[in-house]
Amino acid sequence: MARRHVFHDLAEMLRRSAAAERNAGPVPDAVPLLTAHRRIRWSEDEAGHVYRHDLRTLLTYGNEAGSALDLRDDWQTVECSVLPLGGALSDAASEESVERMRRRGGLSVIHAAETGHTPELSDGALTERIMEWIGDERPFGDDRFHR
Repeated sequence: MARRHVFHDLAEMLRRSAAAERNAGPVPDAVPLLTAHRRIRWSEDEAGHVYRHDLRTLLTYGNEAGSALDLRDDWQTVECSVLPLGGALSDAASEESVERMRRRGGLSVIHAAETGHTPELSDGALTERIMEWIGDERPFGDDRFHR
């Protein structure tokens, strides 16, 4: 999404969006279509569809995007309960990272099966688990696994 790209063809836009959504896990067919639709806008200047994002934001964080961001010290200052929601097939969040987060306490974890790093929240059962945590705010006590 950080690249300026103009879509003149709906099929091309859907192909690129599907590639971006490959980590969302099992979702109904309508979800990628809706996500793709929300992700783009028509540009008169470009005579095509472009990604709907603020280039100023990308430029602001562009220098930092090339290096790893170490938030371990910041994590120690968080005082509320936290619910990491991640895909069981994530290539970005390691079990080691979750264990380090656990040491601070107040952590509940949901692992979404058959899903990469970015679970799609279109699954009613998954959102029910999230709502269960929001309604109680106490740590689960053990990890929850969603299928």
